[in-house]
Amino acid sequence: MTISYSWRTSVSCRSSSSQCLQQLSWDLLGSIFVSVWVSFVVQWSGPIYAFMVSLKLSPRLL
Repeated sequence: MTISYSWRTSVSCRSSSSQCLQQLSWDLLGSIFVSVWVSFVVQWSGPIYAFMVSLKLSPRLL
């Protein structure tokens, strides 16, 4: 993820400096969003998966 980001910013940096700054800020925002989303999914997938397994193991409760 980070490698493709840095590669894309280095490519856009050769064209113009203002575009480079814009691309850099957007890539920073994107990487922050991706890391937050991944940590959120990891935090919630465990309890949700355990809940689904318990529902499948005990259908009499429904």
